[in-house]
Amino acid sequence: MNILLVDDEAHKGWKEILEKLFFRDQEIEVALDFFQAREILKSKYFDLIFLDLRFGEIDHVSNITTNYGGYKVLTDLIRHDFKNLSFATPVILFTASNKHKNIYEMLNYGVDDFYIKEHPEMASDIQHSQDNIKRLKGSIVQLLKLGDKRKKICCKINEINEIVNSNFKNENIKKRIDEKLRIGYALLFRRVNTLEKNVLLFNNEVNSFIIFWSVLEEISHEFFGKFDDLDKSWIIKSKSEKIQWFDGDILKSKFPTIKKEFNTIDEVFDVKNANQINLSNQIVALLRYHLEWDHHKIRSVFLDKLNKYRNETDFIHSSTDNILNKEISKTYDSEFAFKRNNDMLDFILKLIK
Repeated sequence: MNILLVDDEAHKGWKEILEKLFFRDQEIEVALDFFQAREILKSKYFDLIFLDLRFGEIDHVSNITTNYGGYKVLTDLIRHDFKNLSFATPVILFTASNKHKNIYEMLNYGVDDFYIKEHPEMASDIQHSQDNIKRLKGSIVQLLKLGDKRKKICCKINEINEIVNSNFKNENIKKRIDEKLRIGYALLFRRVNTLEKNVLLFNNEVNSFIIFWSVLEEISHEFFGKFDDLDKSWIIKSKSEKIQWFDGDILKSKFPTIKKEFNTIDEVFDVKNANQINLSNQIVALLRYHLEWDHHKIRSVFLDKLNKYRNETDFIHSSTDNILNKEISKTYDSEFAFKRNNDMLDFILKLIK
């Protein structure tokens, strides 16, 4: 486990206190100012960062939060770029300043929690100090778990963007995929307050899955050529191969291994727009002809897992059983939904590789 303390007074006892109280004497690394932090953060991922707000006298004579060294470390070195090595790392504000304005500004730019430092001899309420330490211990445990989740999702998103930027041709599709992935990440790890959770029934994981699923729209447009009205064909660009979808209402024999995914023309075509083919079927065609998956793999990896979950999501397709018998909030399963987000990103990687 890699822990970093960024604090100009780290060697005045704070490093040792953190090590003994929270990390069983495991040594943590130290940066005393912005420049040391910049060098350390360049090449190493940290599981958790403790960040002081003000460094040196110059910060202590200023009243502007955005001028403080800790704020600049946060905004310029940690949260400045989604590709940054420690972008997903949980950060705890570790400061002697108890001004609400300072704490709010840091929370607003991505700090995950805060701890107000106090000297033992200056502590006015021992019970409060002990409760505060106990709260921080619990927070550290939760933040380490959160950081692990954020790191995995962040790495997959960056890998997707790297492949897309290298191999996709349409610049706007590249930008849209990047935007959707960042929006999905933001939703997935958005801090939800008690009101939103208990009263407004907000659910991060289900909403983020919908965003990640929608990336398939851009991928399909990148891989497929223009629809041809005359012979009902699409072109898979990578192979310049025509996909004959239909011969009237009867499927062509070219679909023996994925026949079950395609039914009648009325089921696959949107009746309001005869040129629109169901997105799921577009993806199935890519799996079959671009990746050369057989029917069993298509069904087990995509249809019976991701497409089924999408179809059962109340925000997209409410089933009759759900409508008649279940409250929306009772259909939530956050851990399972998080797993499906992971699966969705893994699937996107398979599709574009």
